[in-house]
Amino acid sequence: MAAAEEMQTPRPALVDALFTAAGIGAVVSRNASVAGAVGGCQAECGTAAAMAAAAVAEMAGGDNDTILQAFALCM
Repeated sequence: MAAAEEMQTPRPALVDALFTAAGIGAVVSRNASVAGAVGGCQAECGTAAAMAAAAVAEMAGGDNDTILQAFALCM
């Protein structure tokens, strides 16, 4: 939300970015653990940070490849 405010992202683009982050989070949680107690801090905090990176990349106008690269680099 802070990035969206700083970037002056319109509400529809923010909603799209949040859906992107949620979708990526769903893929991670389906294929790996996102619980800190199970996978350690990287599973919990790392996944959340990578979801945020993907959302910011989308708000910045990135294409699908750029969004996934932002996720992967942060993860």
